[in-house]
Amino acid sequence: MKQIVQLIIRPRNSSARFYLLIASPVLAIFLIIPFQLFYYGRAYASWSRLIPVGFMLAGFSLYFILAIIVWTLTKVRPSWAHGFSTALFWLGLYVLLSDVFAPSQISPLDGHPLVGRPHLAYTFLEAGLFLSMLVIALRFNLRLTPLFGVSTTAFLIIVSVAYGLMIAYPHHSAAGPIHDRHDTGIRGNVYHIVLDEFQSDVALLHLHEKNCMATFPGFTFFKNSIANYLFTYQSFHSYMTGTVFEGPKYDTWISSYKNGGLLNNLNLRGYRITKYTPAAYDFGSFSSEHLTSEEIFQKQHKASGYSLKDFVQIWFARVTPNFCVHAALAAGYSLGTKIETHVFGTLHDTNVPTSIPEGIQPYSAVLMIEKAIRDEVDRKSNGEYIYIHALLPHLPYVLDDQCKYTAESLESPIDRYYAQAGCALNLVSRYLAKLKALGRYDDATIIIQSDHGSVFGPIRKQGLSTVGTRQTEDNTEPGFLDNAMGWSEDVIKGRVMALLMIKPPRSTGPLVLSEQPAQLLDVYPTLVSLLSLRAKEEMPGLPLFDNKNACSRELSFYVTPPGEGKPPDVISVSIPNPQDLPNSALTVQGPLSRRPIINLPPKGISFNFGSSDEGGMWLTGFADKEKEGPAGQTTFFRWATGRKSRIKFSGLQLPHQTRLFLEFEIEPYREINCMKKMVIRSTLSSAAVIVKPGWNRYRVALDFTGGKDLVIDALYAESASPRSLGHDTNDARELAVRWKQIKLSYPQDRVSAKTHGQ
Repeated sequence: MKQIVQLIIRPRNSSARFYLLIASPVLAIFLIIPFQLFYYGRAYASWSRLIPVGFMLAGFSLYFILAIIVWTLTKVRPSWAHGFSTALFWLGLYVLLSDVFAPSQISPLDGHPLVGRPHLAYTFLEAGLFLSMLVIALRFNLRLTPLFGVSTTAFLIIVSVAYGLMIAYPHHSAAGPIHDRHDTGIRGNVYHIVLDEFQSDVALLHLHEKNCMATFPGFTFFKNSIANYLFTYQSFHSYMTGTVFEGPKYDTWISSYKNGGLLNNLNLRGYRITKYTPAAYDFGSFSSEHLTSEEIFQKQHKASGYSLKDFVQIWFARVTPNFCVHAALAAGYSLGTKIETHVFGTLHDTNVPTSIPEGIQPYSAVLMIEKAIRDEVDRKSNGEYIYIHALLPHLPYVLDDQCKYTAESLESPIDRYYAQAGCALNLVSRYLAKLKALGRYDDATIIIQSDHGSVFGPIRKQGLSTVGTRQTEDNTEPGFLDNAMGWSEDVIKGRVMALLMIKPPRSTGPLVLSEQPAQLLDVYPTLVSLLSLRAKEEMPGLPLFDNKNACSRELSFYVTPPGEGKPPDVISVSIPNPQDLPNSALTVQGPLSRRPIINLPPKGISFNFGSSDEGGMWLTGFADKEKEGPAGQTTFFRWATGRKSRIKFSGLQLPHQTRLFLEFEIEPYREINCMKKMVIRSTLSSAAVIVKPGWNRYRVALDFTGGKDLVIDALYAESASPRSLGHDTNDARELAVRWKQIKLSYPQDRVSAKTHGQ
């Protein structure tokens, strides 16, 4: 190896060095940058692997041409070959460093047309980098290039090979095994249809406007359903596991569905799992069959360059200086169109979108649902779980209500969204009609839901027009909690209005419009109840058809501010009046993560409900902060609502399994829980107290697991609302007890003990 390096860097063998140096721009422009773009963008854009292969072949072709030029120059005048190869080396290094330290500012690939956002500071940085490298190249070229140039190019080759291997052999997280046994005792199939960005109020408007409620017999439409997250990625992992991110490891939570949650339980129960999703949604665990919208599109249109124009646009902008990013995007679009047409053979049909801004994702979603409908006749009638995640009515809004492509529509964005929502509902209606025709509808369990709402805020009809808080996607209002997207409070409210319709097996009768508050966290526990699954997880959600406490609870969602890290900053926001979300206040409960992990202090620690000393308590099943009494004698508290509440002490952990004393002060709501048993439990043990009238302190001992945030559940005998008891109030909260304080402390001897519960 040493002899090979010396042969390359010795002056008398400079011609060999020239061939290595000219690889620098090829590696930077045709391998490293496109490979990196493909590797990190594949999770959303679903690009074909033929794209990096094509760039690699283009790079090799360019290198061959450059090598011929160098060979010719060495025959004519070696100094010209030296200058040519050195200039190309510095060019490649400049392009790569500019991309790293002054990246082109481009809008997200989210369905909108790609727009450049020139950054003046980055432009100056690029200029400074160029001048610095020019000075270095001219001043120190002869002394540095032999070793520096060769070693740098060799490093770029290693990076290119590493990215190539990661693309060729992508890492897949370990997933649970598929139990290939079909349980013949299961009656009926489960159809789980997710319509991305479908807002609940829009669905209700369509049902009334088209008078199609008769299409959904046996269904319950939850008018007051919310999404617990504002984005698909987090929302999916939440409703499929019935959990929210509680820290500390965000990646662990994001991948938890692969070894647990709904899919695992269905698999263990004996369901055969089939999925229809975009390729980017790699929900590969437990599935016997996975069909993607990209594959269906490519097969139907005989096109392999899926979304190639988007890739070429972004790539061209990244290898171009910041100040001309607008021109680079335009040129990249033109270049991508030519490559797409002449190299990949995509038919130039104006009625078929071929890029994400043109609407290839919702268009492909239509083809995917139609494929699922056609496949139904070949499916078994029992024991099948079919999961469909369609990017409908997700932007861009390019389909009319009959699912025809209308890219040139002059309607407003909100009208186009409304029409595309109609397309999604029509497709679902066709699917249900197919199930009825095959005699599978009655026994089927069907969930139709979205993952979140739109960006138009709450939506209503005003005459023939569709009206939202925002008529366009432009936002000029201040962002709620300085969230990452800059969305206002009204936009956030629309974003959490998630469609949720459920038909239990053998449910009959007309569509029921339920006022019951619901959330996507309820989907998993509801299916556990309907399908008699065995779930070991602790779930904050509730089964919607057999839990009366679901009617009076507050609902919460989670907002991520800018500067997201791992774990991200997550702020809990509650909705005190989910029955009237557009007019309800939003209560900020505080961050859930990034609290430092601490051990329990030797003297214990106290938390005061309703005051500024609540600290790191994360509360589920509690109302807003309240206080009563004159100044100086004020009592702060929170009401526990429903028959179960949870207290999580975020960041408070024990080094190992330990018994602790819990002292808490509570008062029951009127006579509801007086002289009745209240159970307090941890994951390892439980204790019970008899609740007395008035404010009283109670003390119990519980065992807690080490290395995890401390969590306790409180179970109450009864709960009731003031309104149901005949009081002159509109307060419909199901109140159980109110909490003033809780303290955790060690027993005096501080001896850890293992118990079997009390």
